Amino acid sequence: LNGLIRPVHASIPIICVGNLTVGGTGKTPVALAIAKHLKALDKKVHFLTRGYRGRLSGPVAVDPITHSAVDVGDEALLLARAAPTWIARDRTKGAEAAAAAGAAIVVMGDGFQNPSLIKDPAILVVDGGYGFGNGRILPSGPLRENLARGLSRAHAVVFLEDPIADNVIQRPPQATPPWFGARFVPGHEAFRLAGQRVVAFAGIGRPQKFFATLKA
Repeated sequence: LNGLIRPVHASIPIICVGNLTVGGTGKTPVALAIAKHLKALDKKVHFLTRGYRGRLSGPVAVDPITHSAVDVGDEALLLARAAPTWIARDRTKGAEAAAAAGAAIVVMGDGFQNPSLIKDPAILVVDGGYGFGNGRILPSGPLRENLARGLSRAHAVVFLEDPIADNVIQRPPQATPPWFGARFVPGHEAFRLAGQRVVAFAGIGRPQKFFATLKA
């Protein structure tokens, strides 16, 4: 089906941060880090996401005060705390809405498998503790698409070291994009929790990664 869709260039650059497996790789922190770097360079950055599990189809600008996770999904609310954020099932319309609102560049926090927009660049995030699982496509495994085909469309891969398990993945021989190592480091705002008793809750793909970061 994707082969029948002709991707289009948005009027502004699109940086896509995606993954090849189902959930829990760490693409949201990577997207936030990229946006933070671009903002430090005085770039007007907006986020664009589907709004997973939200009822609104968009394009709509996320307002953390008036919108709830029921409206736009929880990820969009998190992104909106860092930069203006748009949800749109139609990514092309979402990108143009962001451009019309003054965005100079869009960081798309998902959508690697969405063929409607040309990504410049497309970055894959890989969990070092989980890798590509058994290497099979859903429902037999965790992959969203064929591994070789997915890697061939990526411009770069961010390999996130696992804080609680041995890194089980090595660079596949068919991987052509450059690979960059990275790791989670608690932000300065987390240190106010040092030495305190807290209750931790996580609903992400691999909650144990969150708990390990919190303990660190």
